[in-house]
Amino acid sequence: MAKIERYNKQDLVKYCKSIGIETHKKSKSTLLKEVKKYHKNEIKVAIEKGNANQLLFFEKRTPQNG
Repeated sequence: MAKIERYNKQDLVKYCKSIGIETHKKSKSTLLKEVKKYHKNEIKVAIEKGNANQLLFFEKRTPQNG
């Protein structure tokens, strides 16, 4: 994951939308917290399913590649 803290709000909003996080009327800090929560949950689910290794090869989603 790219350093999401470095994203400007516009790029962060695009990224959030690409992973399904609602962005309407949310501050940058709130969006950052939600993205971190999303990624922690993604890791937890992958470990529970036994396919955590697939996260190593997961294509990074950034505002540039959607």
